[in-house]
Amino acid sequence: MLSLDLSTLKEAATAVALGLMMGLERERSGFERRQEGQGPTQNRRESDSAEIPGSLGARTFALLTLMGWISVKVGGDNLAMPIAVMAMSAVLIGLFYFETKSLDRGLTTEIAAVTAPLLGMLLTRDALLTVAVAVIITLLLLSKPWFRAWIPRLQREDMTGAIQLLIVFAILLPMLPARTLDPWGVLSPRKVGWMVALIASVDFLGYALNRVLGSRRGALMTG
Repeated sequence: MLSLDLSTLKEAATAVALGLMMGLERERSGFERRQEGQGPTQNRRESDSAEIPGSLGARTFALLTLMGWISVKVGGDNLAMPIAVMAMSAVLIGLFYFETKSLDRGLTTEIAAVTAPLLGMLLTRDALLTVAVAVIITLLLLSKPWFRAWIPRLQREDMTGAIQLLIVFAILLPMLPARTLDPWGVLSPRKVGWMVALIASVDFLGYALNRVLGSRRGALMTG
């Protein structure tokens, strides 16, 4: 249950701050998206002070995270209220999307908004983890220009190499036995696998640096 003490106020303020962090990024992205369609500088300046229709901004995100936090604080061990809050948030965000959708608009803002109440709920369990997840989400939202610039430059070989390396680390290495099988009890298959995986990682890193920085600077950085 809610009680007026310093720790409770601190949690509530953290929930609002995390929502504002994500919402401000989305609101700024909305301004930039609208300015791309503006011609003269005069119109751009006027749009800076105008509210952007069809966007979820800082206040909405802050209220969503706060609502998720309150649902757990009030509901306690009963999951009925958090589930109801998530369902209501998802319905409202879905209705908002279908009312404002356009051909050049994705689902990124709406997906981020759905995670906002979950962050508020997670805050009651682990504050440090919640802050870390919120920062990761915000960085993903901020990375849109980088993805737009680099995705067209990706080749099939790049994706194939990255997936192969991921398979080695995520699937093959855990399957290798950790116990030693040689007569001297020195090397285990997993240690050998780690050695091979690290060599492959260095090789892939060198390839990626060559693609990004060029052969000369990439070779220097790899060395």
